[in-house]
Amino acid sequence: MTRGLALSGASIAILLLGLSSAAAKDKPSRMQFTVSGYANFAVAYVDQDDGGFLSLRDVGIAAEAEVHFKGRLTLDNGLHFGFRAELELNRSGEYPGAFLTSDEADLIDEVYVTAQDSWGEIQAGSQDGVADQMGVFAPGVSRATRVSDGEIYFFQDGYSDGEFRPLPLRTDLYGSDDNLKVVYFTPRIAGFQFGVSYTPEATKGFSGTASRADDDFNQQGDFIELGLSYRTQIEGVDIAAALTYLTASNEDPEYFGSRLGYGDDLEELHFGARAGFALGDFRIVAGGSIRQSNAENGIIFSDGYTVALDAIDAIVWDAGFTLSRGPWTIGATYSAGESDIIDYAAADDLGTQEGHGWEFSLGFVPGPGVHLTLGYQMITYEEEAVFPSYFTGTDKAEADVVFLETALSL
Repeated sequence: MTRGLALSGASIAILLLGLSSAAAKDKPSRMQFTVSGYANFAVAYVDQDDGGFLSLRDVGIAAEAEVHFKGRLTLDNGLHFGFRAELELNRSGEYPGAFLTSDEADLIDEVYVTAQDSWGEIQAGSQDGVADQMGVFAPGVSRATRVSDGEIYFFQDGYSDGEFRPLPLRTDLYGSDDNLKVVYFTPRIAGFQFGVSYTPEATKGFSGTASRADDDFNQQGDFIELGLSYRTQIEGVDIAAALTYLTASNEDPEYFGSRLGYGDDLEELHFGARAGFALGDFRIVAGGSIRQSNAENGIIFSDGYTVALDAIDAIVWDAGFTLSRGPWTIGATYSAGESDIIDYAAADDLGTQEGHGWEFSLGFVPGPGVHLTLGYQMITYEEEAVFPSYFTGTDKAEADVVFLETALSL
């Protein structure tokens, strides 16, 4: 907690310093606002393993869209203030194994304010942490229907009406979610930029409420995130890389007698790199990323709950490339993950969960703001456990997905 207070106190001090100097010099004009966003729609044919209680049809349709409100004001002394609000228009809140909370079911994505000057940028409010914002990942063709951290996903659980994603194939450090936090980025110097953020509590603070409980059972709090990114161009090659770290403290760990149960402090690490260059009329982009976590299956819920153990090692990685010429792009992505899982009853009895995803896509841009993608995905999950938990009644589940996605930039 001491670290978090020091960070938030320093950030607020810088923000107040900018406000006071601005007030002393100039009277600001009104903030100027713009509206933007996106809409993604996909239809898919899905051939997946049967089982469970549901009878699933082969065709599915999904949509995911947001509207963004952005404001910006520049004072005469050069200090910039900003505001951003994002609304999710197709929010379901569903996640495998989760009970919905108000945080998960709301339509509000991010709402935060910014202050920016030569000393860097401060963000305060409901926003992703630096470990998520600064991440670098494998390139892809589709906008939302992806095997790696897809916003649109067609593999369905035969026991429920939700996704079947026992080990999410995502390498971003999303643990602090867009809960209330303070974020600071340094200016980018010689290609390098450093970032740090602090989230005291896993809450979005609806209706002006400041949740300050520090003893919630098995909940992670006091999220500290650090990030270092590098971006440059060397002889026509665009290079991006990032190393990020996230840690949090379990407020009230679970014990079995005198033995720690599922309640260690959360710790995660991400590294990603990507390069892009022109080759004649073509542009090639290639890259990948990796995430290591002590959360079971790498899953952290938006309310801060997770099964985190030092004995658990969860690793997810991705790699891919895209090849573009004019309005056309082809690409391939592979994403894989493996995690220790708590097997049977004892916390020290560990099994294994694996996930693999392939994607091959063809993209076409018929005009500004419109992106079409035809793609194929092959997704497989396997587990080694005493009692299989998959809806198939076995230790393996597979799906083949052919999809057509329309992505609009608003």
